[in-house]
Amino acid sequence: MSLQHQIKKNRKKNKITQGELAQMLGKTKNVISNWERGDNKPDAETILSLCRILGTDPNGLLDWQDK
Repeated sequence: MSLQHQIKKNRKKNKITQGELAQMLGKTKNVISNWERGDNKPDAETILSLCRILGTDPNGLLDWQDK
């Protein structure tokens, strides 16, 4: 599953709106929407913040699995 889908899935799992997530990250709702559509991607520092907020780790958010 791609990063855009993982962000959306984890955000919804935590019952957080795009607006709420944007506020927690100091971003705009449009930025979150762009990530979830795959128009843009968060930088590495923001990915770590997303992981803390969404209760996941970078491997889970980026869907990196050991094979």
